[in-house]
Amino acid sequence: MRVLNQPARLAGAPRTVRIIGFLACMAALSLLLAGCGGGSTSSSGSSGSNTRALTILTNSLPNNSSLPAATTGVNYDVTLQAAGGTPPYTWSVASGTLPSWAKLDASTGNISGIPDATGQTQLTLKVTDSGSPAASATLSVTLTASASPDDAKLTGIYALASYDFNGDYKSSTDYEGTFNTAVLDGSGVCSDTQILNVAGTISNSSLPCTYSVASNDTMVFTVSGEPGTVTGATDSAGDTLVLSQITAPWNPTILVGVNQEQTGTNADLNGAYMLVSYDSNGEVNNGPASEGNLLTITFDGAGNCSGSGQHNFMSAISTMSVTCTYSVASDGSLTLTSGGQTDNGAVGTGGNVIILSQVTPTLNPTIVVAVKPMQSANDADLTGTYTLVTYDNNGDIGGNPAYEGGLITLDFDGAGNCSGNELHNLAGTVSNESISCTYSVATDGSLSLTTGGQTLNGALGTSGNVIVLSQITPGLNPTVVVGVK
Repeated sequence: MRVLNQPARLAGAPRTVRIIGFLACMAALSLLLAGCGGGSTSSSGSSGSNTRALTILTNSLPNNSSLPAATTGVNYDVTLQAAGGTPPYTWSVASGTLPSWAKLDASTGNISGIPDATGQTQLTLKVTDSGSPAASATLSVTLTASASPDDAKLTGIYALASYDFNGDYKSSTDYEGTFNTAVLDGSGVCSDTQILNVAGTISNSSLPCTYSVASNDTMVFTVSGEPGTVTGATDSAGDTLVLSQITAPWNPTILVGVNQEQTGTNADLNGAYMLVSYDSNGEVNNGPASEGNLLTITFDGAGNCSGSGQHNFMSAISTMSVTCTYSVASDGSLTLTSGGQTDNGAVGTGGNVIILSQVTPTLNPTIVVAVKPMQSANDADLTGTYTLVTYDNNGDIGGNPAYEGGLITLDFDGAGNCSGNELHNLAGTVSNESISCTYSVATDGSLSLTTGGQTLNGALGTSGNVIVLSQITPGLNPTVVVGVK
């Protein structure tokens, strides 16, 4: 998977830290010496021939020398404070370095980020005021990040499929997808085997990775050697993962994973599934032509499948029928063949969620997610907070497709109303947007969600913890959405 950069912040309550110093008595001593003809002396931690007692406040620090502890996968938000100088202040690191996940705002003294690795960092912080001459103060501190105890929720073999557009939006050869098998050890460490499809060119790699799960089931995932981290959530059972790249200036990425069934047979897929897909198939005006599907596929438990639904090719909608064959291996890996093309993927634990990816040479990448819909369902079955990831081609940049993705938190009220917030990534430009929506769950588990005058269709999964949606409205570009509770 293309894990591109450190993710934007997850929700979490910011903390303001008061960092203390000790300079008042030293300033007084400096004045006394000056009065006795002894010249000027700067107080420890300050500079300049002035008498301002600039101080880094530390009264809320553990042992006056440690920043508040960080937890992997949990938003870290700490603001330093100074006193005794002439505002505004400028903050910097005088020696040592902050961990890679952390950022220091020079104008506010805010240290923020999402820890994606454990470890202890020692550094010296510095504050400089705006006086003339300027005064400064320093303080040596320790910042420790520890693993989340909720990492144990993700243990075992996970299959993951991803899709992104990693290029300049001027070439049809820059879209890519992956199929990954990751072994997660329950303590934040994993190994990842990846098949990468870049516009039909296939390559393989094996890399170590790390992950972290917070108490609210939000998570981060990092692959060694890839320049960054993706952010998202797991469902409450730890069976399905959704992740997104929502950090500027990196292009959007969608990634969906399942805890792979380890005693698989063809009989694990039996009955009707709602399937959504997204891919780039061919070219329109020398740029990638995106398409998506919303299909109902029925598996017979013996290796045969068929179905029908709607196909969205660059906002033109048509109906389609599918005849297919499939095979589930004993380790839960899945192959599905239709129209002479084979997708590879996996069946999730319990057989209720499947993922597929196109990793055949010369064929463009595809991401496919399907759920077995809940039966005898209604609006009340969709309640609580869900994390959704999205991917689509919306509009253009200089006449070329502009891909966008999002990481959305939505609260469903069980009565047809929903609202939340989206971190929206449009071609590497990230914004924070509010969402108000309505939804309807039919008795067969089919789901419609309307926001901003647009309606997406899909299904609520059997467990109630997974939803899939697709944009199949004429005049609107294809969209794929997957969410977990």
